[in-house]
Amino acid sequence: MTPTEGYTRLGIRSHAKGTFHSYVEKGKELETAKMFRVASDKFIVNITFGWEHAVAITDENDAGKLVSHRFPQYSFNAGMIPKFFRYLILDKKFKHHLELSSPGGAGRNRVLKLSDMLEYKMNFPCEEEQRKIAAYFDDLDHLITLHQRKPIPHPDHPTIHTKHKGEEKYVRIRVNDREKTNRTANLRRFPVDIPRRFKDGGGSVGEFQIYSGAE
Repeated sequence: MTPTEGYTRLGIRSHAKGTFHSYVEKGKELETAKMFRVASDKFIVNITFGWEHAVAITDENDAGKLVSHRFPQYSFNAGMIPKFFRYLILDKKFKHHLELSSPGGAGRNRVLKLSDMLEYKMNFPCEEEQRKIAAYFDDLDHLITLHQRKPIPHPDHPTIHTKHKGEEKYVRIRVNDREKTNRTANLRRFPVDIPRRFKDGGGSVGEFQIYSGAE
């Protein structure tokens, strides 16, 4: 499609930090012959900044937004859970592969070669385990987001925050001990309730480590 009345476009943040949206007013449309509509639950990449890890997994909030040909989308095969791959694409080895697949000089001259990118091999668990791991990370991210929000103190009950050295806690998760997922989250001053099936290794799910202090 070629929009002429303004539209909402989708962009991808570098370092696999998700998508963002911006409105393009009428008369300021991109000078391109065709735009493409984004669908949810797709792997999407910005080929201009693929070398800078500009990749994401789309969701329902991204659906319907428009992108140019520089933002190809890929569907997942049966048995692959998009929410799980939202965390798997954070892998440093995948980022390195994107760099190697983007020949050329600096900046916009380093266009990602899609055929090379698709040569990357990923190991991942079965569908059921993908769902469990994705759900756990979603809950963890939600907990971190709630903790990072600044409280609004009641005028009669002022809030005082203190921070002590060595008080920070982290959780590191490794799936099947194959480095498929190795994510560290700063949990600062609140307990982490890890289900026993995960904490004890959970069969093939993996291991969890909680410790204090800087990484």
